[in-house]
Parts: sequence; structure tokens; C-alpha cells
Amino acid sequence: MNAGEPHAHRNEQPLNRRRVVVTRARHQAQSFGERLERAGASVFYLPLIRITPRDDAHCPGAPEDFDWLIFTSVNTVVHFASCVERAGYNLTDFGR
Repeated sequence: MNAGEPHAHRNEQPLNRRRVVVTRARHQAQSFGERLERAGASVFYLPLIRITPRDDAHCPGAPEDFDWLIFTSVNTVVHFASCVERAGYNLTDFGR
């Protein structure tokens, strides 16, 4: 195939005839699996983790105690927001 020629398999789905196991937590797997299916994959859901709050989880201090906040996952943000609310703050209190 030469540069500029249309790709011979342009209409094929990139994951056609591929099987994919989605191991995300059940509540987070569906949207990802649907994207894979639209790309042609056959998706098998096998949630290997469950996201639950810890009983001994440490909640943040006052907003003025922080210069920076760095989150490593959506789950971390959700947990942080819950702790902030329990501590009587709003997420917008952490913006400067």
C-alpha cells in the first residue's frame, strides 16, 4: 500500500474477533466494556476488585492546610469528596 491510498480495511472494527476481560469494579466496568464492544470486541466481565470505604480512613484537614492536591484515580477523588463532606467542608473550599 502506498502513502495516500485508503486503508484496505477502513470499515473493520479494530478489535474485531478479539476477546477482552474487563476486571474493573462492577460499577465502573460497563461504560468501558461498551466502548470495547463498539470497537468489535467480545467482552467478558470479571470484576476482580471491589471499591469500599475503609472504616479507619483518614479524612483531610482544613482547606488552608493544603498547598497542592494530587489524585491518582477517580476512586481517590470520590473518597476524598466524601471525607471532605463529612468534615463539614465543600470541595470548592479547597480551590484558591
